[in-house]
Amino acid sequence: MPFFQHASLFSFLKDKGMNFLTAVCFLCLNLVYCDVSFADWPQLRGEKCDGHAEESSILSRTSDVQLKIGWKKALGSGYSSVVVAGDRIVTGYCDDKEGYLVCFSAEDGRELWKHQTGPRWKGSNGSFDGPIATPAVGFGRVFMITPAGDLFAVKLKSGELDWKINVAEKLGIKPIFYGFGASPIIHGKHLFIQLGPPAGTLCALNPTDGEVVWSQGTDSVGYQNPVPIVFNGKTVLLSAGNTQIAGVDTQSGKALFEFTHQGQGARGAWSLIPVPMPGNLVFLAHDDTRSKLIALKTGNQTKPIDVEEVWEERSIRNSYNVPVAVGENIFAFSSRILTCVDDKGKLLWRSRKPGDGFISAVDNHLILLTKAGTMHIARASVSGYEEITQEKIFDDVTWSLPAIHKNSIFVRSIGEIARVNIVPGKTSPQRLVKSEPVGEKFQAFLDRVENAKATDKNKEVDQFLAKTSSTPYIENGIVHFLLRGNYQDAAVASDLFGARQERRMQSVKGTDLFYFAAKIPNDTRVSYVFIADYKTILDPLNPRKNKSSLFVEDIEIVHLVGGETLTMSWFDMPGRPKSIEPDSSQALVGQLSTTHLVSKNMKDEKIPLTVYTPPQYPLSGKSYPVVFVHDGEAAIKLGKLPHIVEKLIQSKTIPEVVVVFIHRPFNPMLGAFGYEQMFGTELIPMIEQKYQISKKRKDHSSLGGGFSGLIALTSAMSNRDQIGRLAIQSVHAFELHQLMIDGALATAGPKSDILMQWGKFEVTNPEENWDMAKTSDRISKQLSKSGHNIQAQVVNDGSDWICWRSHAAEVFKFLLSESK
Repeated sequence: MPFFQHASLFSFLKDKGMNFLTAVCFLCLNLVYCDVSFADWPQLRGEKCDGHAEESSILSRTSDVQLKIGWKKALGSGYSSVVVAGDRIVTGYCDDKEGYLVCFSAEDGRELWKHQTGPRWKGSNGSFDGPIATPAVGFGRVFMITPAGDLFAVKLKSGELDWKINVAEKLGIKPIFYGFGASPIIHGKHLFIQLGPPAGTLCALNPTDGEVVWSQGTDSVGYQNPVPIVFNGKTVLLSAGNTQIAGVDTQSGKALFEFTHQGQGARGAWSLIPVPMPGNLVFLAHDDTRSKLIALKTGNQTKPIDVEEVWEERSIRNSYNVPVAVGENIFAFSSRILTCVDDKGKLLWRSRKPGDGFISAVDNHLILLTKAGTMHIARASVSGYEEITQEKIFDDVTWSLPAIHKNSIFVRSIGEIARVNIVPGKTSPQRLVKSEPVGEKFQAFLDRVENAKATDKNKEVDQFLAKTSSTPYIENGIVHFLLRGNYQDAAVASDLFGARQERRMQSVKGTDLFYFAAKIPNDTRVSYVFIADYKTILDPLNPRKNKSSLFVEDIEIVHLVGGETLTMSWFDMPGRPKSIEPDSSQALVGQLSTTHLVSKNMKDEKIPLTVYTPPQYPLSGKSYPVVFVHDGEAAIKLGKLPHIVEKLIQSKTIPEVVVVFIHRPFNPMLGAFGYEQMFGTELIPMIEQKYQISKKRKDHSSLGGGFSGLIALTSAMSNRDQIGRLAIQSVHAFELHQLMIDGALATAGPKSDILMQWGKFEVTNPEENWDMAKTSDRISKQLSKSGHNIQAQVVNDGSDWICWRSHAAEVFKFLLSESK
C-alpha cells in the first residue's frame, strides 16, 4: 500500500479515538497482511469481491472517453480472469501440453515469470481447455487452484513455488464435473476457498503453508467463492454452497446464519456468488430460472443473524455472469440480455446491446466485456442502456471478468490477453447490428422506404409483403427473416446460429418492420422463432410450424434443463427436393397397437411400446423385417413416422415392415443403465415371439435421432449379433458418453451397415465449445475405424424431427435394402 494512503489513514484512525502509537501499530499490522493497494484488483471481482474498483478513474470526472488497446498478446486457453497487483498482472492458462500461472508487466505486457502447474486440463462436455479458477494475490504470494486440485502458492516477485497441496489427496475431496474451479480469496490474515465435504464448505487456510485453520459447513460446492461484508460492524463471509448460503465469522469459522436458498443448476446454485447491496441486502442468482433478494437482520446470541427472503423473481436468470450492484440497483445478464432490477425486484429495463458477457463497475459506470470480444462502457443508469464508448478487443470468445486498475482494464480471451486504457476523447458512435448482405430486390425495397414520406413508409411495407408469397422472404440464396409489430426489441433464434444464441434484428426506421438476413445453401431446411420484446413467438406470416424435441425457453436444450419444448416455425429453401409431408390426422390403413415391457435389466421399469404393422398384416407364411425406433413417442408425434412409412410402403419404395416404437427417451445427464441389455435380451425376443417377424440379423434395424441416436447406436453395437443395420440422424453426445460408445464397440460380433446423417446447421454452441456436427463426424470415423460399413452424409439442415423426417425415405430404404 503506497505511503500516501497509509498517511491518509492517520487522521481517520485518530478520529476513531486511537493515539499515534496505536495507529502506528495498526498500520504495521496492516502492512504485514497487505501487499496490494486500494487501486489493485487482487482477486476475482476485485478487492472486496463485489465487482467494483476501489479507486476512482477518469470516469469520475468525465464521460467523454474512448477505449484504446495499450497492448495485446497471445495467450493459451483458460477461464482464469486477470488479477492486478501494482505493476504486475497474473492469470492462468494452458498450451497444448502444460498448464501455467503467468505474470506479466502491467505496463507493456512483458512476461516476468511463468510457473508450470501440471499437465494441460483438457476441456470437455462444453468447456474449453485450461484452468477455471482465478488466482488471488496477497502476502507476497500468488495463490491458485488447478482443475486437478493442486492448491499452491508462488512468490509474487519470482514465481518460485512456496507450497503446494492436492486437496483431493490430502483432504479427500472428490473432483466435480469440470474439475476444481472455486477461486481462492484473501481477507484479513487468511486465505479462503470453498472446497466442500469432507473438508468443509468454506475453509480458512494459513497463507504461509496451506494448512487448514478452520472449516465450516457440510454443503457441497461447485464454482462459488466467498464474499466479505460488514454487518453490525463485524466482518462476515458470505459462503454460498449448492443448497445453502451461510454467514461465517472470519476469525472463528462459526456460522452466524444458514439459509436454504432452494436453487439449482449450473448457472444458478453451482456458480452462485452472493452480491452485497446497501441496507444489509444480498442478491442471489441462485437458480437457472430465477433469482432472489434476502435481508440480513440482527438476531440473538444463539442465532446472531436472521435472514428474511424479500422477493424472488424471474427477471434475472440463466447466466454464468455474476451481477454487480450499483447503489440500490442490480445490473446483470439474464439469458444474454443486459438487465437492470431495483432492490424492490422491479424490472427497470432490458437491453440486447451490447451482447452476452461479463460485468465489472467503477465510478457509477459498467465495464462490459462480451463473449464476442467487444468491450463497452455504459452509465449505470436506471433509465436504460446508455453506452458511451466501445471497442473490439478480441476475435475469439471470452469467458472472464474485466479487472479494473486506475484508468486501465485488463482482460483475456480464450487465446489472448490485453490491457485496454480509458483515455479522454469523444464518445465512439454505436455500431450497427451485423447482418449478411441483403438481396438486391430487398435492398431496393429498403431504399423505397427510406425515401418515402413518413406517412407512406408503412404503406411501402404493406405493398412489399402483399407481393411476397411466403415468409421468410428468400432471394438468390439469401433468407430474410421479417417481423412486423410495435416492438422495442426483436431477434431471431434458429438452427442457423445454435443453442443459447439469437441474432438481433434491424428495425426499418419509420416502420414497424424488423429484419435479419443470412446467406445459406439453396437446399436448406431449418427451424426458427422470433423473440419479440424478450418473448418467444412464432412467425405470424408463416403457417409452417412444428413442435421441437430439443429447444425450450431461452433456446436451451430440454435434456439439460427440462421444461416445455417450443413450437417453432420452419422453412425450406427453394432448391430443396420435395419430401413426404403426411397429414397425421388421417387414419392409417395399417395398425398401431400398444403394449409394454417390464424390464428386469432396468429394475422392473415399465417401458411402453407402440407397434406399427402394415396393411394386410399378417400374411400367411410371411416374415416381416423390423425396425426399432428409439424415443418412439417423439418419432410418432413429431416425426410422423407411421404415416411416412405407410406412404413409402404404398408407393412400393420400401417393403412391408413392422416398426417398434420404444417410448423410453434417453436422458444424456442421467443415462439409461441396463437399456442395451433390455434391448437385446428382453425386447427383441419379445417382439420375435409376439409378431410375425424375421429372425434374421439382416432384417433387424435400429433407428434414432439426437440423444436417442446415441442409445440407438450403443444398443445396436452391444447386440450386433441381432441387429444388422443402423441409422442415426444427428447423433448428440458429449465426452461423458464416450465410455458408453467405447464399451458398445468393444462387444464381440459381426460388422454392421450404418447410415449416419447430420446437418450442416447441427445443434451447437461455439461460445461453450460444443458442436454436435463435429461429434457426429468424430463418431462416424470411430465406427469406420472399427471396421463397420459407414455411409456418412452431411445435409444442409438443422436438427430435430422437422429435418430428420424429410430424409425418412432414404433412411428406410437403407435399413430395408437387404429385406426385399
